[in-house]
Amino acid sequence: MKRVFAFSLLTLMCVYTMAQNITLTFTGRDIKLNRVHVINHTQGWQKTLFWPDTTLTMQHSSNITEWGQGQTLQFSQNNPNPFKATTNISLSVTNKGMATLAIADVSGRVLATHTLFLQVGVHSFRVNLAATGTYVLSACQNGQTSSVKMVCNGSGSQNKIEYQGLVKMQDFISFQSLLHNQDFPIISGDNLEYMGYAIINGIETTTRNIAQAQGISQTFILQFIETEYQQSEKNL
Repeated sequence: MKRVFAFSLLTLMCVYTMAQNITLTFTGRDIKLNRVHVINHTQGWQKTLFWPDTTLTMQHSSNITEWGQGQTLQFSQNNPNPFKATTNISLSVTNKGMATLAIADVSGRVLATHTLFLQVGVHSFRVNLAATGTYVLSACQNGQTSSVKMVCNGSGSQNKIEYQGLVKMQDFISFQSLLHNQDFPIISGDNLEYMGYAIINGIETTTRNIAQAQGISQTFILQFIETEYQQSEKNL
Protein backbone atom coordinates (compact mmCIF):
# COMPACT_ATOMS: atom_id res chain seq x y z
CA MET A 1 0.00 0.00 0.00
CA LYS A 2 2.86 2.42 0.85
CA ARG A 3 4.54 1.71 -2.50
CA VAL A 4 1.29 2.38 -4.38
CA PHE A 5 0.76 5.63 -2.47
CA ALA A 6 4.34 6.76 -3.16
CA PHE A 7 3.97 6.11 -6.87
CA SER A 8 0.58 7.86 -6.91
CA LEU A 9 2.13 10.88 -5.19
CA LEU A 10 4.96 10.93 -7.74
CA THR A 11 2.41 10.77 -10.55
CA LEU A 12 0.47 13.73 -9.18
CA MET A 13 3.69 15.71 -8.64
CA CYS A 14 4.60 15.15 -12.29
CA VAL A 15 1.22 16.58 -13.33
CA TYR A 16 1.11 19.60 -11.01
CA THR A 17 4.74 20.62 -11.65
CA MET A 18 4.26 20.71 -15.40
CA ALA A 19 5.62 23.85 -17.00
CA GLN A 20 3.52 26.97 -17.13
CA ASN A 21 2.94 28.84 -20.36
CA ILE A 22 4.34 32.22 -21.39
CA THR A 23 2.44 33.93 -24.21
CA LEU A 24 3.88 36.64 -26.44
CA THR A 25 1.59 38.70 -28.70
CA PHE A 26 2.87 40.90 -31.52
CA THR A 27 1.17 43.77 -33.36
CA GLY A 28 2.45 46.50 -35.66
CA ARG A 29 2.06 50.20 -34.91
CA ASP A 30 -0.67 51.38 -37.33
CA ILE A 31 0.13 48.56 -39.77
CA LYS A 32 -0.57 44.85 -40.21
CA LEU A 33 2.29 42.46 -39.57
CA ASN A 34 2.83 39.86 -42.25
CA ARG A 35 5.08 37.75 -40.06
CA VAL A 36 7.19 37.84 -36.91
CA HIS A 37 10.46 35.99 -36.37
CA VAL A 38 11.27 34.86 -32.82
CA ILE A 39 14.67 33.53 -31.76
CA ASN A 40 15.54 32.03 -28.38
CA HIS A 41 19.32 32.37 -28.34
CA THR A 42 19.65 30.58 -25.00
CA GLN A 43 17.65 27.46 -25.90
CA GLY A 44 18.70 27.48 -29.55
CA TRP A 45 15.31 27.47 -31.31
CA GLN A 46 13.52 29.89 -33.62
CA LYS A 47 9.96 30.28 -34.87
CA THR A 48 8.22 32.36 -37.56
CA LEU A 49 4.64 33.50 -36.87
CA PHE A 50 2.39 34.38 -39.82
CA TRP A 51 -0.56 36.79 -39.81
CA PRO A 52 -3.23 36.54 -38.49
CA ASP A 53 -1.73 34.25 -35.84
CA THR A 54 1.06 36.42 -34.43
CA THR A 55 0.87 34.96 -30.93
CA LEU A 56 3.40 32.49 -29.57
CA THR A 57 2.87 30.30 -26.51
CA MET A 58 6.06 28.97 -24.98
CA GLN A 59 6.52 26.27 -22.37
CA HIS A 60 8.03 27.82 -19.24
CA SER A 61 10.34 25.53 -17.32
CA SER A 62 12.06 26.03 -14.00
CA ASN A 63 14.67 23.41 -14.79
CA ILE A 64 16.91 23.30 -17.86
CA THR A 65 17.12 19.49 -17.76
CA GLU A 66 13.45 19.23 -18.70
CA TRP A 67 14.31 20.37 -22.20
CA GLY A 68 18.09 20.27 -22.41
CA GLN A 69 20.57 17.51 -22.95
CA GLY A 70 19.73 15.96 -19.57
CA GLN A 71 16.28 14.92 -20.76
CA THR A 72 16.32 11.14 -21.21
CA LEU A 73 12.66 10.11 -21.07
CA GLN A 74 9.73 11.66 -22.95
CA PHE A 75 6.23 10.60 -23.96
CA SER A 76 4.57 11.72 -27.16
CA GLN A 77 0.87 12.62 -26.90
CA ASN A 78 -1.24 9.49 -27.12
CA ASN A 79 -3.14 8.90 -30.35
CA PRO A 80 -6.08 9.11 -30.57
CA ASN A 81 -6.92 11.46 -27.71
CA PRO A 82 -9.71 11.49 -26.60
CA PHE A 83 -10.17 7.77 -27.28
CA LYS A 84 -12.62 4.94 -26.74
CA ALA A 85 -11.13 2.29 -24.46
CA THR A 86 -7.83 1.87 -26.35
CA THR A 87 -5.10 4.32 -27.38
CA ASN A 88 -1.46 4.15 -28.54
CA ILE A 89 1.52 6.12 -27.27
CA SER A 90 5.30 6.31 -27.83
CA LEU A 91 8.04 6.76 -25.23
CA SER A 92 11.44 8.15 -26.19
CA VAL A 93 14.35 6.66 -24.20
CA THR A 94 17.95 7.91 -24.45
CA ASN A 95 19.44 5.73 -21.67
CA LYS A 96 18.79 2.00 -21.33
CA GLY A 97 17.45 0.57 -18.08
CA MET A 98 14.46 -0.81 -16.22
CA ALA A 99 11.35 1.35 -16.60
CA THR A 100 7.98 1.32 -14.88
CA LEU A 101 4.85 2.69 -16.55
CA ALA A 102 1.68 3.35 -14.58
CA ILE A 103 -1.77 4.63 -15.42
CA ALA A 104 -3.63 6.52 -12.67
CA ASP A 105 -6.93 8.35 -12.39
CA VAL A 106 -7.19 11.99 -11.29
CA SER A 107 -7.44 10.94 -7.64
CA GLY A 108 -4.02 9.28 -7.89
CA ARG A 109 -5.33 5.71 -7.78
CA VAL A 110 -3.02 3.47 -9.84
CA LEU A 111 -5.06 1.24 -12.15
CA ALA A 112 -2.34 -0.64 -14.02
CA THR A 113 1.47 -0.86 -14.15
CA HIS A 114 4.00 -2.39 -16.51
CA THR A 115 7.72 -2.87 -15.71
CA LEU A 116 10.28 -3.84 -18.35
CA PHE A 117 13.84 -3.22 -19.58
CA LEU A 118 14.00 -0.60 -22.34
CA GLN A 119 16.85 -0.08 -24.80
CA VAL A 120 17.66 3.33 -26.31
CA GLY A 121 15.05 4.32 -28.88
CA VAL A 122 11.34 4.99 -29.19
CA HIS A 123 9.04 2.35 -27.75
CA SER A 124 5.36 1.90 -28.57
CA PHE A 125 2.70 1.05 -25.98
CA ARG A 126 -1.05 0.42 -26.03
CA VAL A 127 -3.22 1.53 -23.11
CA ASN A 128 -6.59 -0.06 -22.38
CA LEU A 129 -9.06 1.51 -19.92
CA ALA A 130 -12.26 0.11 -18.46
CA ALA A 131 -14.07 3.38 -17.68
CA THR A 132 -14.45 6.88 -19.06
CA GLY A 133 -12.51 9.69 -17.42
CA THR A 134 -9.25 11.63 -17.35
CA TYR A 135 -6.06 9.69 -16.64
CA VAL A 136 -2.32 10.26 -16.27
CA LEU A 137 0.21 7.86 -17.79
CA SER A 138 3.64 8.11 -16.17
CA ALA A 139 7.00 6.49 -16.81
CA CYS A 140 10.00 6.30 -14.45
CA GLN A 141 13.48 5.14 -15.45
CA ASN A 142 16.93 5.80 -13.95
CA GLY A 143 15.54 8.57 -11.77
CA GLN A 144 13.86 10.33 -14.73
CA THR A 145 10.09 10.71 -15.13
CA SER A 146 7.67 11.68 -17.88
CA SER A 147 3.88 12.04 -17.72
CA VAL A 148 1.06 12.66 -20.17
CA LYS A 149 -2.64 13.32 -19.63
CA MET A 150 -5.18 11.33 -21.64
CA VAL A 151 -8.97 11.36 -21.89
CA CYS A 152 -11.04 8.18 -22.29
CA ASN A 153 -14.64 8.64 -23.47
CA GLY A 154 -15.54 5.01 -24.06
CA SER A 155 -15.45 2.02 -21.70
CA GLY A 156 -13.31 -1.01 -22.36
CA SER A 157 -12.94 -4.46 -20.79
CA GLN A 158 -9.88 -3.88 -18.59
CA ASN A 159 -7.14 -1.54 -17.39
CA LYS A 160 -3.89 -2.59 -19.02
CA ILE A 161 -0.60 -1.28 -20.46
CA GLU A 162 0.77 -3.40 -23.30
CA TYR A 163 4.23 -3.15 -24.88
CA GLN A 164 4.05 -3.05 -28.69
CA GLY A 165 7.72 -2.94 -29.61
CA LEU A 166 10.66 -0.75 -30.61
CA VAL A 167 10.16 1.89 -33.30
CA LYS A 168 12.69 2.13 -36.17
CA MET A 169 15.79 4.25 -35.50
CA GLN A 170 14.94 6.78 -38.24
CA ASP A 171 11.58 7.29 -36.54
CA PHE A 172 13.43 7.78 -33.24
CA ILE A 173 15.47 10.62 -34.77
CA SER A 174 12.33 12.21 -36.23
CA PHE A 175 10.56 11.78 -32.89
CA GLN A 176 13.35 13.56 -30.98
CA SER A 177 13.23 16.42 -33.47
CA LEU A 178 9.44 16.65 -33.07
CA LEU A 179 9.75 16.76 -29.27
CA HIS A 180 12.22 19.62 -29.53
CA ASN A 181 9.95 21.67 -31.74
CA GLN A 182 6.36 20.85 -30.77
CA ASP A 183 6.58 23.06 -27.69
CA PHE A 184 8.88 26.06 -27.44
CA PRO A 185 10.78 25.88 -24.14
CA ILE A 186 11.79 28.97 -22.22
CA ILE A 187 13.46 29.44 -18.87
CA SER A 188 13.07 32.75 -17.06
CA GLY A 189 15.89 35.02 -18.18
CA ASP A 190 16.42 33.42 -21.60
CA ASN A 191 17.71 35.85 -24.23
CA LEU A 192 15.08 36.27 -26.98
CA GLU A 193 15.01 38.40 -30.10
CA TYR A 194 11.96 39.58 -32.09
CA MET A 195 11.69 41.03 -35.61
CA GLY A 196 8.50 41.88 -37.53
CA TYR A 197 7.89 42.17 -41.28
CA ALA A 198 5.25 43.92 -43.39
CA ILE A 199 4.76 45.11 -46.98
CA ILE A 200 4.70 48.92 -47.11
CA ASN A 201 4.22 50.60 -50.50
CA GLY A 202 5.16 47.33 -52.17
CA ILE A 203 8.41 47.00 -50.24
CA GLU A 204 9.07 44.49 -47.46
CA THR A 205 9.94 46.48 -44.37
CA THR A 206 11.34 45.24 -41.08
CA THR A 207 10.72 46.48 -37.58
CA ARG A 208 13.39 47.53 -35.16
CA ASN A 209 14.49 44.29 -33.55
CA ILE A 210 13.87 43.77 -29.85
CA ALA A 211 16.41 41.73 -27.89
CA GLN A 212 15.84 41.14 -24.20
CA ALA A 213 15.70 38.65 -21.36
CA GLN A 214 12.20 37.15 -21.24
CA GLY A 215 10.35 35.44 -18.43
CA ILE A 216 6.75 36.71 -18.46
CA SER A 217 3.84 36.98 -20.89
CA GLN A 218 3.98 40.24 -22.83
CA THR A 219 2.43 42.16 -25.74
CA PHE A 220 4.80 43.90 -28.17
CA ILE A 221 3.88 46.78 -30.49
CA LEU A 222 6.61 46.61 -33.10
CA GLN A 223 7.79 49.82 -34.79
CA PHE A 224 8.84 49.76 -38.43
CA ILE A 225 12.03 51.21 -39.85
CA GLU A 226 11.23 53.69 -42.61
CA THR A 227 12.30 52.64 -46.09
CA GLU A 228 14.18 54.95 -48.40
CA TYR A 229 10.95 55.29 -50.40
CA GLN A 230 9.02 56.43 -47.35
CA GLN A 231 11.72 58.91 -46.40
CA SER A 232 11.73 60.35 -49.92
CA GLU A 233 7.92 60.67 -49.80
CA LYS A 234 8.22 62.72 -46.62
CA ASN A 235 10.79 65.01 -48.24
CA LEU A 236 8.54 65.82 -51.21
